Amino acid sequence: MRKRDEAYHVYEDLRRKVSDKIKYIYTVVSEYDDEIKGRQSDNGKEYEKLARIIVKYDTRFRFTQAYTPQQNDMTERRIRMVMEKALCLLCEGHLSGALWGEAVMTSTFLINITPSAAIDMRSPYLLWHNRLPRINKLHRVLSALPDERQRTCGCNLCDDRFAQATASVETILCAEDAAT
Repeated sequence: MRKRDEAYHVYEDLRRKVSDKIKYIYTVVSEYDDEIKGRQSDNGKEYEKLARIIVKYDTRFRFTQAYTPQQNDMTERRIRMVMEKALCLLCEGHLSGALWGEAVMTSTFLINITPSAAIDMRSPYLLWHNRLPRINKLHRVLSALPDERQRTCGCNLCDDRFAQATASVETILCAEDAAT
């Protein structure tokens, strides 16, 4: 805010943003017929009003130190899983590091469409969208090869039982293409 007469517009913008977040939370609760059991956030002040409303509905609210994912074990584990899968996609596909962002998006998409034992062998995608994901644009880039035809990428992180199949530009996994 540069001038005092902008206070009203700044306040209205903030009120609208908080209202949108609250509407989103209520939409999730009503759509999935479930309660929000807890919320975790860094100690940022942008959620103070939201915290008051959440406490009103007996939701557990936990604060952590800013920029410390170590305090949120589930988030840390998920981030590590996404990064390891992205690294394997790049390594096994012999792709350059310039595709790191696409590899992270693709690994996130793959994790979201993979069934999980924690949710009765259903995928997070299925639970959120109430339908199976369209995976017709995901192409098989990696394939199991006999020992005599295997080649590795030279790093110690990848599994040597798999090697890159002959792939063209169309067979590169793209998270955006698979989601449509």
